[in-house]
Amino acid sequence: MQNGMSNGCYVWHSNRQRDLTSMKDGQLFEHFKKLSGYFIFVIDESNSILWYNESAKKFFGKSLMRSKLHSLFEVDENFFQKSTSGSIRSKIKKGKREILFEHRIISSSPKGMPSLKIVISEDKTDDFIFEDFKDSLFHFDSLISKLALESINIPASDTDTQIGKILSLIKNFSAADRVFVAIIKNNGYVYFEYDCCDSDFTPTIDCIKSEYLPSVLKRIKKDDIILISDVTKIKYHSNTSYRDVFSDGVVSAVIIPLGLNKLKFGYLGFVSKKKITQLTPFIEAIIKVSGELITNLYEKKKTYGKYEIASMIVSKSSGMLAYFDANGFIKSTSESFDSFFLQGSKGEENILNFFSKAMGSDPGSDKFFYDIKSSMSGQMVKTEFWFKKDDDIRLIEASFHPDFGDNGVKGVVMSASDITERVQLETKILEVMHNERKRVGISLHDELGHDLLAVAIKSRLLSDRLRPISTELSSEILDIEKSIRICIDKVRELSHGLIPYKNYGLEFTEMIDAVSLIISKNCDVRCIFDIDPDIDIQDEHVIKELYYIIEESVMNAIKHSGCSEIKISMFRNKDNITVRISDNGKGFLFREGDLSGAGLEIMKYRARSISGTLTINKNPDGGTSVECSFLYKKTIRGEL
Repeated sequence: MQNGMSNGCYVWHSNRQRDLTSMKDGQLFEHFKKLSGYFIFVIDESNSILWYNESAKKFFGKSLMRSKLHSLFEVDENFFQKSTSGSIRSKIKKGKREILFEHRIISSSPKGMPSLKIVISEDKTDDFIFEDFKDSLFHFDSLISKLALESINIPASDTDTQIGKILSLIKNFSAADRVFVAIIKNNGYVYFEYDCCDSDFTPTIDCIKSEYLPSVLKRIKKDDIILISDVTKIKYHSNTSYRDVFSDGVVSAVIIPLGLNKLKFGYLGFVSKKKITQLTPFIEAIIKVSGELITNLYEKKKTYGKYEIASMIVSKSSGMLAYFDANGFIKSTSESFDSFFLQGSKGEENILNFFSKAMGSDPGSDKFFYDIKSSMSGQMVKTEFWFKKDDDIRLIEASFHPDFGDNGVKGVVMSASDITERVQLETKILEVMHNERKRVGISLHDELGHDLLAVAIKSRLLSDRLRPISTELSSEILDIEKSIRICIDKVRELSHGLIPYKNYGLEFTEMIDAVSLIISKNCDVRCIFDIDPDIDIQDEHVIKELYYIIEESVMNAIKHSGCSEIKISMFRNKDNITVRISDNGKGFLFREGDLSGAGLEIMKYRARSISGTLTINKNPDGGTSVECSFLYKKTIRGEL
């Protein structure tokens, strides 16, 4: 074989090159030859390099002719001789840097020629680093979400433990030597009340005089993150140095302020014995989110110590607050609560009696009264309920905070806010989601489905034309045509899932039929319908949202409960309609009334959009019930 130089690249004899470019994958080879970001090699059966492009020469910085490709990429000698239709990965060290490669192998040679392979390699280091970052971000998001959920209803006695968990989380992700929460006290000192240290780090500072704090920390504002790369290089009080503020061995520090009601009460931060020159967005997100959680926990701890003056605070609050005693009698209300709910009524009112008269049998009223009673027994509760006001219906979000005394619950603070406008926005978002589902479904069916059908027909015609020339090629193309038709079926099934019923003129009976069809197609589960024959819903918006609630509930039961029977009931109580989907499975693993997960949250939004509430409960005889109760002919679809 004669070798020469062409355009700065090594090539072999021109006849051999013509043979290569006439190979089955010749066009792909010519395409990659022109791309400077790829390293291209031609190797024989022994992995000897017969040709390589200019990019490979520049990267490795030497002549590669007859070198062994597997040695070049530090892999075993069979690595590039494997048959694969996809890509394979390897890594090498170049200096101090580890480089990750992705290789694609084209195996093909003209008849009568020795076996050759084209190896197209690409530096994918940045892509793999990004994948690792996404995995870390997902792991962090899961942990921080868990901590956030735990922090919502955690007892005041457990707040210190919870803060410790958050500091441990920061330490694990930042590789810091010490993570701390320092609290500003009225005696002129800042105390490190919470910290989490590495095993080989011993703190030598546990408090600092406030006046000795560096000026950069005194000027720091909420949401600011201060990175001190070298603690010896910043300005300190005239009588102090960095040794009076930071423990021995500390080189760098990262600090954010903690504040309540626009007042700074302390700092969250971490220090390291190694120099930190910059923070990644990931670390910034960790410390900011952690700061919010710690602030909320610290506020909760302080709040529990001040419930003795709850009645006075409530009466002077600008929010909708009420304070009622252990027997339910309202003792104090804010002006806005009085104006919205009581509307000037006088005398001592029992909160259960008041809301019972005001709400009657409105959707969610039973659960709302249950939540009030739970708060009176010592549980912190957050709930929602519908309230009629001035011939309008408003959605109220309420929290109940027990006030504990020496002998148990003394009373409860109720905090309420009108979230009707927010729900109207959620409803608009659901409309956009539905329209987008419909658009994608139509596009899949009418455009992609038809295009695939055209390709399938052309494949069949090509197969027929090639049959006299090569039965083998004709058979291969026929297999392609079969695969395309399978894709067509999948596209059709997907489009039907996105548009499970007619786009216009939606009918209530059609929605029930669509649900029945879903169950029969997806599983072998007995389905029982118990629908009040007098119910005839005409509003397409209500029908559509009920369909999606029932569909999601049914699919959850099929996937997670292991049930053999699903019962769908619909009944009326005056203007109040309730849809119940119950199963006989093992039930969900969450506390009664708790909603979690994207699917369940969207069900909750859908119930709100038809002026309803959604509850999930365990059945007494096993299994789970999902209930959506709503006032028919009253919806929340007002203009924003």
